[in-house]
Amino acid sequence: MNCDAIQKLLSWKCEPAGERAFKLTSPISLGVDGELLSVYLAYPDDGTIYMTDAGQCLMHARAHGIKISKQRMDYLNRTEGTQFARFAMSGEIEVETSINNAESALWDVVKLALNSAFHYPKWRPKFHEVKFEQTVREYLAKEFGKDSLTRNYEVTGLSGKIIEFPMLLKTNGKDYLIQTLASDGDNYDWTRIYSIHGKFSDIKRTSLPAKRLTIIEKSSSKQLGTIKTFLSEVTEATLLENAVNAIAA
Repeated sequence: MNCDAIQKLLSWKCEPAGERAFKLTSPISLGVDGELLSVYLAYPDDGTIYMTDAGQCLMHARAHGIKISKQRMDYLNRTEGTQFARFAMSGEIEVETSINNAESALWDVVKLALNSAFHYPKWRPKFHEVKFEQTVREYLAKEFGKDSLTRNYEVTGLSGKIIEFPMLLKTNGKDYLIQTLASDGDNYDWTRIYSIHGKFSDIKRTSLPAKRLTIIEKSSSKQLGTIKTFLSEVTEATLLENAVNAIAA
């Protein structure tokens, strides 16, 4: 190992990508799959520079089952030490600045990309939660018909934030915003429970006429009663086997 070898290891690959534009491929992996971060750079004049990842980070996250929502983009845009780069509403990391800031702006793109990847373990849906959500969806579709369900339904809370629920059920002239809560063996994830409470609390204070329902996976946990009581402040909470009766009530 010597300085030349180290420099080669850390170097970026640069190739033309049109008039006054380049594609930069970094030596930095976005995750354990080895995909390398790429940044497109353009300077339409001698004073301005544009950069973008062309949505690579967003698509990479989706490939791992992770959704980069507006709230998460807002969070990532507050990454410490970044000044020139940001996630745009399109999901792309973007830069528009003076060409004199090119080096700092490029590293800002790297910081946002890495911060996104660092959150994969936290943001990746847990298998048992995804599995139970699918079980609930299939159960309700069988009982009320596939056309009665809308997946990944979004509403605006009193806070002004866009809140997504796994599904909206329409039946008998009523709308039901449905959230699921899976068990992990004999336990429930209280972080998720607090999140569900917060989501429904934000909705409860609006004029939205939809009913609020949390469907819980059965387990032998002694906390089940406590969970139902806690959630009852903002949503009806019931086990899957009692969901049809709760909806028909």
